[in-house]
Amino acid sequence: MIIVTGDQGPGFIRSKPYLYDAGIRVPLVIRWPKGVKAGQRRAEPVSAVDIAPTILDAAGLDIPETLHGRSLLPLCAGDEVPWRTGVCAEFTAHGSGHYFPGRTISDGRYHLIHNLLGPDTPNPYWAAYERVPQKHPEAGPVIAGGDEKMKRALDRLRRPPEFELYDLEEDPGEFVNLADDPKYAGLLERMKHELRAWQEETDDPLRKPENLALMTEWHRELLADKTPVRGHKPKYAVAELVMPEYRAMVKRLR
Repeated sequence: MIIVTGDQGPGFIRSKPYLYDAGIRVPLVIRWPKGVKAGQRRAEPVSAVDIAPTILDAAGLDIPETLHGRSLLPLCAGDEVPWRTGVCAEFTAHGSGHYFPGRTISDGRYHLIHNLLGPDTPNPYWAAYERVPQKHPEAGPVIAGGDEKMKRALDRLRRPPEFELYDLEEDPGEFVNLADDPKYAGLLERMKHELRAWQEETDDPLRKPENLALMTEWHRELLADKTPVRGHKPKYAVAELVMPEYRAMVKRLR
């Protein structure tokens, strides 16, 4: 069996360090003459967490209940089987100073993003966007002369709303947030419920407000410590110094 996949590519704006479709969608190709029907493309939503169960299943081994993914072999064989209606993903932090936790669910057509800190907290990645015209002068006129929907979407990065809902079929660039549109109220609530159920199923500690507050305060305290450590500021950048504190904090989340 040969499995080809990848990561989310370079850290472009609204891409790799974000929960937009460009930041969570990755390629997946499976070749296995013994059990994969060649030349087919499946529309069912799948996740990287499905890869390990697929390999175990192909090897004839039991799939532990602790794995949240599902074997893809029935889909690979061309079978029509009951499948999940959506796939979820999460983001909490990426490197020093980039703490902006969110959770997301997509059914392939509609995509819901839950920014856990809400609009009261500035997005730390906004600073990176503001530096683009300075680092790449040729990009300034492109951004300034861009489509109004695109510019509003970029402005939304400064303080994203708590919920963002996009129609990937009509709006693949995810420029128009439908979360406040009354026409989509029912869909919004259904997807919120499904996302919440996934958080419960996976025991996501940040689904609890008290844990979110604890994690947020921990990051703020770390970033407030400007003591130089091996040339790094703050010590957040030195993993072996942070991990003991992180493990102790995680125990408190339970």
